[in-house]
Amino acid sequence: MPRLMRGLVGRQQRGRWDTTVANAWGAVATSRFAAAFEQEPVSGTSLVEMGASKHRPVWHDTEPPARIDLPRPPGRR
Repeated sequence: MPRLMRGLVGRQQRGRWDTTVANAWGAVATSRFAAAFEQEPVSGTSLVEMGASKHRPVWHDTEPPARIDLPRPPGRR
């Protein structure tokens, strides 16, 4: 099932599927997948780094970590 879900999400372009019907079926499929396979609460630590800036947000089951703003590398636009 996880491979099937990756394939489903991989068919998206810019965060959505091609048609309204495809979006509706995709929403149904992802919500049913989450209900069946993602029942355990999220916990743990992530590592986010860009250049010298490093952050280790901690995930709790009740709320997501705070937003992280990373500085844009110099010379890039």
